[in-house]
Amino acid sequence: MSFTVTLSKTVTQSVSARYATADGSATAPADYTATSGTLTFAPGETGKTIDVTVVGDTEHELYEIFDVVLSNPLNATISVGRATGTILNDDAAPPPARPGHYKGMSSQLTNFEFDVTGAGTGVTHLRTGQINQTCGSGVSLYGGNLDFGSYVVTVTADGTFSIDTSWETTVGGDPADIHLVITGRFSGDTASGTLLTTISWTEVASGTHYSCTSEAQTWSVTRTG
Repeated sequence: MSFTVTLSKTVTQSVSARYATADGSATAPADYTATSGTLTFAPGETGKTIDVTVVGDTEHELYEIFDVVLSNPLNATISVGRATGTILNDDAAPPPARPGHYKGMSSQLTNFEFDVTGAGTGVTHLRTGQINQTCGSGVSLYGGNLDFGSYVVTVTADGTFSIDTSWETTVGGDPADIHLVITGRFSGDTASGTLLTTISWTEVASGTHYSCTSEAQTWSVTRTG
């Protein structure tokens, strides 16, 4: 990366100034090579260049900056003594999640597993073992396995995903609606989250309507291949 220093006019005597790099969000030696020295303009010269070596890497990161600072002028004054260099990111962002099969357990000690698509942007084939949600004084909300088959849930850029779905069932022979919310977040080769169920039903014999939300289960999985 090059910085140009110029004199405002041609002079008949030698002019000099010190220069040095200064860290910003970019730091030496990780992001660039620190440099310092003296610029000397011979009579009649009006421009000099300061070269700073940028250190390349393969990590996706935000743009970073550093400064070049002028000081100690001789036979001149400094009108603009600081310039900022911006190191641009040229590496592709990693996928939100690493593709593969993830498997683990829920807080009910039941299996919890799913696959992440090849692009790392979707969760698919989510399935669990027996899940029994309870609410209040031991009322059973749901007992059974979950299997979303080939349905794909989007993983966002920050590595999170959510499933929000409802279906009809029965409670003691009475019609009921179940609302299920699963949330998760990826971190490297692991993911974790919660599972929450709400059930609403009407007791046909009495006409009484009930609605109850269970305590949230937690789950965690690890990439197995």
